[in-house]
Amino acid sequence: MRQWLINTFAVNNLINESHKIKQRILFENIPSGQQYLTPIIEAMRDGLTLEIAYQSYWSDKPKYLELAPYFVKVFKQRWYVIGARNAQIRTYALDRIQQLKPTGNQFTMPDDIDPEGYFLNCYGIIQDEEIAPEEV
Repeated sequence: MRQWLINTFAVNNLINESHKIKQRILFENIPSGQQYLTPIIEAMRDGLTLEIAYQSYWSDKPKYLELAPYFVKVFKQRWYVIGARNAQIRTYALDRIQQLKPTGNQFTMPDDIDPEGYFLNCYGIIQDEEIAPEEV
């Protein structure tokens, strides 16, 4: 995650300094869930869990849960937060979050979690540790 942030800041600085070619660099617009991106990144930085009201696709009403946010990922114009809930790693779409606030409870990201490696053998955000990867 730290390397991703460093690379992102370096790219942003390079683009900002290159005013003459700024219009030649096209970004994907990601409108959904952006209002929660800053507090999630702040919670990741500070090692604080979040209380979120999450409305899943299959549920009629939101569920309140506490999440230790490990990292974020964008896939097909949607932001996702990946973190621990009840000692299990889960993925949540930011556009399905209805409320979010830091709890003040500390967490430590495990040393064996590698954000880039977590989805290495996956397409998108689907990760199942019980199914071995296959070459296609």
